[in-house]
Amino acid sequence: MHIHKIKADRAATVSEMRAALSAGNNAEFEKLAKQIEAFDAQINAEERMAAFEARQPAKDSLESEIRAYSVSAAVTGYVNGRLEGREAEVAQELRNGAQTTRGMRIPLSAIADYERREVTANPAFQNQSFQNLIPRLAPASHVIQAGATVLSGLGYGSISFPRMVGGPDANISWVAESGAVSQGSATFDNVTLAPKTAGVFLKVSRKALVTNSIGLDTLLRSDLNTSIGRAVDKTALVGGGTNEPEGIMSTVAATVFGDANDVSLHAADLMNAVEVEDNDGDVFFISQGVANLARRYRNALGMPVPLATQFYDKKVVVTNNVSGNKLVYGKISDLVVGFWNQAGTAPSVDIIVDTATYSSEGAVKLVGFVDVDVALKQGSASFAWGEAAVSGS
Repeated sequence: MHIHKIKADRAATVSEMRAALSAGNNAEFEKLAKQIEAFDAQINAEERMAAFEARQPAKDSLESEIRAYSVSAAVTGYVNGRLEGREAEVAQELRNGAQTTRGMRIPLSAIADYERREVTANPAFQNQSFQNLIPRLAPASHVIQAGATVLSGLGYGSISFPRMVGGPDANISWVAESGAVSQGSATFDNVTLAPKTAGVFLKVSRKALVTNSIGLDTLLRSDLNTSIGRAVDKTALVGGGTNEPEGIMSTVAATVFGDANDVSLHAADLMNAVEVEDNDGDVFFISQGVANLARRYRNALGMPVPLATQFYDKKVVVTNNVSGNKLVYGKISDLVVGFWNQAGTAPSVDIIVDTATYSSEGAVKLVGFVDVDVALKQGSASFAWGEAAVSGS
């Protein structure tokens, strides 16, 4: 029984006690007094329970363990059959929070944050003067960095958000005094996210495993991060491939441009396509081809025109995940990216450590799986895109 209901019943009983006392009905008075005592006991128990529920225990040490987590130590320990320390504790905690685990789990934040970590030299070697291993050049997730809405730690199944698609404003009417107002009602549909699995492959050589004193951990984190980021960007901006989420270009029909070489007019067309839907965009994603075209543009005086001017002071992100001469424009917070794991558990990547495939080389094969989906809050009203028909291309 809710504590407010108990207190209301107690107050009513007190009123009855007062009436019984005034009437000199001692038997009824004593009967009601026992009920008051019972109510008081219930209220005391409920208040204690509320205090226990409100009292937040010290945050689980998982977050602090993750901050000091080493991907390379986890991989090396798993390969050698001696996963120990914080890496073993974190792996067990994440495994407990996952529906299925093919290999071992590593926390997503251990590879997806941008915190600079110290590289420690191995004391067994003298006069070391190493910098970090040189990572490959690859894009991290531009859409997440630009401000996409990220939902992490989702549960096992799909998740739906109600979306209002019609309101009573269509029935607003001006009425005379005592006139009847037209009836109107809101209509809704759903935006649904469902987990779709992306796989990431990474081969680590034997020498890389034994030289972890020169930044292997940073390299592994960087490569896994960029691989996952690239997968998110490709599906968010394009999508629609086999087993892929539906992205912007696979959801929204392309805008047809005129004025082949005028990037500024293309940008205006896309802005109009979003604004005509009563939405307001804030970011352009453009291909290298469009960026090159815009940078080469000169005004009547032969001076270059800044990108900020050509794109109307909106944020511009140049990405190789947009191909050809394509431009994408929209409201970035309307793009939702969901990562799955048991609700309340730190998001993680399921890693299979394969020591057999490249055993003759002494190398290790890492295959990572992450469950993700993307959706547009307002569908075609959230984004617009098109491809410039550049002269001579």
